[in-house]
Amino acid sequence: MAEDVVLLAPKGSGIRARSADTPRTSAFDLGVSGLNEAYRLRRHSPVEVVSEAVALARMARDELGAFVTIAEAQALDAASVLERKIENGEDIGPLSGIPVTVKDNIATAGIRTTFGSSAFASHIPDTDAECIRRLRRAGAIIIGKTATPEFACRQTTSSSVSGVARNPWNRELTPGGSSGGSSAATAAGAGMVSIVTDGGGSARLPAACTGLVGFKPTFGQIPFDSAADAFAGLAHIGLIGRRVQDVRLVFEHLRGRHPTDPYSLCSKLASPSQSVSQTRIGWRPRLAQEPIDAEVEEACQQAVRILEKDGAAVVELSDPVEAPLPVWRVLQHTIWASRFGRNDKLMANIDDVIAAGVSHAASLSAIDLQDALYARTRLFRSVQGWFADCDFVLSPTLTRPAVAADHPGFGPIDVAGLAAGDIREAWAPQLGLLTMTGHPCLTLNCGWTSTGLPIGLHVSARWQADDALLGFAELVGRRLGA
Repeated sequence: MAEDVVLLAPKGSGIRARSADTPRTSAFDLGVSGLNEAYRLRRHSPVEVVSEAVALARMARDELGAFVTIAEAQALDAASVLERKIENGEDIGPLSGIPVTVKDNIATAGIRTTFGSSAFASHIPDTDAECIRRLRRAGAIIIGKTATPEFACRQTTSSSVSGVARNPWNRELTPGGSSGGSSAATAAGAGMVSIVTDGGGSARLPAACTGLVGFKPTFGQIPFDSAADAFAGLAHIGLIGRRVQDVRLVFEHLRGRHPTDPYSLCSKLASPSQSVSQTRIGWRPRLAQEPIDAEVEEACQQAVRILEKDGAAVVELSDPVEAPLPVWRVLQHTIWASRFGRNDKLMANIDDVIAAGVSHAASLSAIDLQDALYARTRLFRSVQGWFADCDFVLSPTLTRPAVAADHPGFGPIDVAGLAAGDIREAWAPQLGLLTMTGHPCLTLNCGWTSTGLPIGLHVSARWQADDALLGFAELVGRRLGA
């Protein structure tokens, strides 16, 4: 890690500062609820905390390529207003003064939203996405918009708008994608939680690369009103944070029904358990026969062994699953064709991955699309079947640690020194599956490689069991020191 990169991870977050000289900020160590309470008690100043978050955002932009836009003026204005309210003894919202970031494909009124595309380099939305309206209403302060590949289509993060995003733990490596700017920014201390999208693992993959918590709720738990294809889309609104507790608290203020999102939900299937004991865990080390780095597999298996020692009942899941990537390709490519394929000006300069997907969609028939929709239903039923005899399913989030920062986000990768195939199949084989099926899932840090890179443990639950999942993840995080 470069000496000039500051990691402001709180104690117990799973992110470890590498140098005794690394600055620490007690305000950031408090977590979301602790910082909000510190404001109420006047132990910390919103202006000072937000100013420091903005300074860290500049560092993360300049050294890590993590930001597209830093909303310094708006953030400091909001912090000043909050400070006056506190001084006047007025009540403040539950997320008031909490510095957050937003992925640059989510609409933010008055703050540039580029989608990682030069075609939208000057685009400033007039209105917020619903999740952002709810975020602001709860008092959170947006520090800036984080880097994403063009239209969030790759598993690494680079674009003509923001350049190459880099991992704070090793700047030669990627922070993942497509929410790589969010994971790099959060790991570097610029914001406590980031609001992101997950259309194939984009919350969880980058969080695993940087030792963070990445959460994808059940499809519909957080409304996605700005999506043009609300009825058929793959993308979820998700969150990246340093702690499960912080992610859970922000999630509570973003979830719930919205009239323009037909899939928006507000149900709670199960309450969080108070103990790992008696929890039924399904352990799925592989989706199929994909190779896995030995250190990654051992760290995840060790986490399962620890939970088993604490009283959890563990069963290994090995039932075959229909290959999800061909289904994902049909669904995603037809979405791209519909959104972008008829815009000749945009297509002339669009990302090669999207262009190839649009070309593939042109070869498909309506029957092909319907077959893919039926296959998505079959996959949903297969995954739901995992939970017939267990409460949660655990697996490695990624088959290997972060790849090179300049990896294009498509094409081959190696795992454990061996050619493993295309990155979309070989690096995160379970993530896209659980996006297509809509199940709630998250990743949290469970260990470190011999070279000091974080390793992610993936936890999934049955449909709508978001609260049970987050509660269990808090227990696991405390047990593993994450």
